[in-house]
Amino acid sequence: MVSRAPVASATLRMNQSPATDNASSASLRIGVLAGQPDLHLVSVLGGEGKAPMFWDAAVALAEALANRGLKVRLATNEVARAGTNFLFGVNVLTAWARRSALPRGSVIVNSEPIANPEQVAGAVEWSQYLPMLDGMHVWDYSARNVEAFARSSVSALSVSWVPVGYAARNVAPLPVKPIAQDIDVLFYGRMNERRLHVLNECRGLGLVVSAASSGCVEEARAEMLARSKVVLNMGWVNDSVFEQYRVSYLMNNGKAVVTEMHPDERLPEAYTSALAIARYEDLAETCVRLVKDAQWRARLEAAAPEALKLPLFAECLDDALARMRRHARENASG
Repeated sequence: MVSRAPVASATLRMNQSPATDNASSASLRIGVLAGQPDLHLVSVLGGEGKAPMFWDAAVALAEALANRGLKVRLATNEVARAGTNFLFGVNVLTAWARRSALPRGSVIVNSEPIANPEQVAGAVEWSQYLPMLDGMHVWDYSARNVEAFARSSVSALSVSWVPVGYAARNVAPLPVKPIAQDIDVLFYGRMNERRLHVLNECRGLGLVVSAASSGCVEEARAEMLARSKVVLNMGWVNDSVFEQYRVSYLMNNGKAVVTEMHPDERLPEAYTSALAIARYEDLAETCVRLVKDAQWRARLEAAAPEALKLPLFAECLDDALARMRRHARENASG
């Protein structure tokens, strides 16, 4: 169990929610803690527009670490001099890091699609971001990204595949009163022509569609999910890296999800079978079928959270921790 107070030998201290963080990336202020040797600081970096994108995955990681009996602090915009930092959103720190180097040996939890940089064209300064990974451990939710890092010139201490698993703290509270599912298909995220085309196809096929480009966090997100029969996930460009941060939260909360997925993601069949995976050109028709088939939806809703509890997730995390500790021992003895 993860809480603000110590639980057995595990402690998780929680800073403010990112939705109340009013700092912008341009004026980002990072708190530097003294830390402790046994501290595991899971920190989400970024202002109001960025931090919510990473918060769910950070919560899942913090809970998983605490469940292993580790001392964990979950925060926004903090780094620690002593202990181990697990940092989300490091790409927003390029200017800050030029003045204040990140502690060597930190874990950079990468969320940027190095396997398909076109996915974030203009949003990530790769020439500044990738050098920041030198001398760090890199953890990534995507097997495609891990393979791309192996082909790159990044001098990371290690690169590990750590997909996002189940977290009790990411289960949205049930509504006090029953909510009618008046939305057939929900999509939330940035909008471009590729995504708009599918949404318009859904509307043309008679579905009630709701699309939110911003503000779909916390209570607003929980309400929208409760009202929706199906949630649609689709890439920004062709062959996008699977957006596991968004989809894992949906699966965690037992939602029926229609999504694209590149075959090189290498997620197990028990995971992929909990999703309605379709090619881009078939997304709208798949939404129609799922909206009309209540039994199929119910099977996906039941299977989704269980898929996040597969042994794979614990094994990947344990392997990444062991790799990091082995490097620390070798460094100390060398």
